[in-house]
Amino acid sequence: MFNVAFARDRQSDMVIVPVEASFSELCRSEQQRIIDRIGQSAEDAGWRGVVVTVWDKGGKLGFRAPLALHSYLRSRTMGEICAGLSARLDY
Repeated sequence: MFNVAFARDRQSDMVIVPVEASFSELCRSEQQRIIDRIGQSAEDAGWRGVVVTVWDKGGKLGFRAPLALHSYLRSRTMGEICAGLSARLDY
């Protein structure tokens, strides 16, 4: 189960999912497999948006997201993301 936050930047809805920092150590294909599974669970829950994974990267926000969302995410902190957690997603 994941706690999630929702956000919108320009025309993009996001389902933001905090994950463990160890997520960043997984190979890209394994990260994508997990993101795809989370995305399917989000869709099953009726949620729209791009799944964005975020993690604490030594006091900064690490993330995996489409390039168009990078500037939005770079302006956020993990604390801000966690303050916006508002739902739970079965995984």
